[in-house]
Amino acid sequence: MIMENFYIGQDLGLNYAPEAAVWCNCNNAVLQKTNEGHWIISASVIDTADAAKDARIRRNALLSASDWTQLPNAPLSAEEKARWEQYRQHLRDIPKQSGFPTAIDWQEP
Repeated sequence: MIMENFYIGQDLGLNYAPEAAVWCNCNNAVLQKTNEGHWIISASVIDTADAAKDARIRRNALLSASDWTQLPNAPLSAEEKARWEQYRQHLRDIPKQSGFPTAIDWQEP
């Protein structure tokens, strides 16, 4: 499939091709209809407070799910435990990432 090049602010006229909706879905944009009936491609507005809250909820859930790795009797080698410690520190540092809360590097354990 060939993806047409669309852009934020583009006026698509009274009708738009389905490819424009696909492009919007892939590029964090939305189609908005003006009072005149024209369709315009607009940037999605992200509520950063909600995004930060959602990111912290996900981060906290991942930390809770990995609590067992830090128990003294966890069935892990010293090397495995150290990797889990690094992963958990990465999770705790997520709010310090430059793209937080909209562009987060979610590493795998």
